[in-house]
Amino acid sequence: MPDDLSSLRLVATTLAGKWTLPVVYSLKDNTRRYHEIRRHFPKATEKMIIATLKKLEKDGLVKRRIYPTVPPKTEYTLTPLGFEVLAIAQSANALAKASTAIESLKEARGGLFS
Repeated sequence: MPDDLSSLRLVATTLAGKWTLPVVYSLKDNTRRYHEIRRHFPKATEKMIIATLKKLEKDGLVKRRIYPTVPPKTEYTLTPLGFEVLAIAQSANALAKASTAIESLKEARGGLFS
């Protein structure tokens, strides 16, 4: 059991950043350049997006590819691990939506199913 908890803590710590899952989600369909990712999150600071991308790369969820052009071109894409994390996040999101829908249904029916 302790190993399970330490693994769970590691995953939770990896995904805990405010912009981590949104950035992962923004890469779900395409490889993107930094400015494309940045455009998705106008409320995030440049520093936060850069830090998030660096952490995702360090954690193995995102691969960064630098092209030797002037100016340099950098692209980000999800790794296989990144796609696994995305699938888990999407499942958790579906569960949360279903739970919310169930609770709303219970409330609408006057708590008959509690």
